[in-house]
Amino acid sequence: MNSLFYLHKRIFINGFKRSMRKPAFVLMLIASIAYFALIISGYKGLFQRIGITDAPEYIVMFMLLQLYLGVPGLIQYFKRKGLIFRKADVQFVFQAPIHPKLILLFSGLRSVIVSSIFFIVLCIFGCILYPSYILQFVLYAVIYLTFDFFIEMSLVILCYGNETIPK
Repeated sequence: MNSLFYLHKRIFINGFKRSMRKPAFVLMLIASIAYFALIISGYKGLFQRIGITDAPEYIVMFMLLQLYLGVPGLIQYFKRKGLIFRKADVQFVFQAPIHPKLILLFSGLRSVIVSSIFFIVLCIFGCILYPSYILQFVLYAVIYLTFDFFIEMSLVILCYGNETIPK
């Protein structure tokens, strides 16, 4: 288990270091941060014009957006037959003396982390727009991410964990 944590940590750190060596990535990172700051200042007025003046209304809009974007994600997940493994995973990780379900869970965790980034960004966006509701946004984020994690991991095990009941 520790070896899988170490492997995924090193993959993330090395990928980030490789990306930081490229000037285009650094410029894009700076431009993304500036764009995010500009969006925050512009959307506060837009939300007030369309009638979203309070955090509960923002959360309802946010939940509908998550529902609208979440269902196509699940359909795509089942369409591509689930998890995507890299060649290195197939050649080295599956050959290691690690239980296959742990490998499935770690690959599922990788996809959960990627899908949760959008949610976290929108929660930060809501905390900045409505600073008096930070506790509600944090609570909502913790509950949503916990349930999302358990649902995704359960789908991975149910769909790809080959379990047979002994007689």
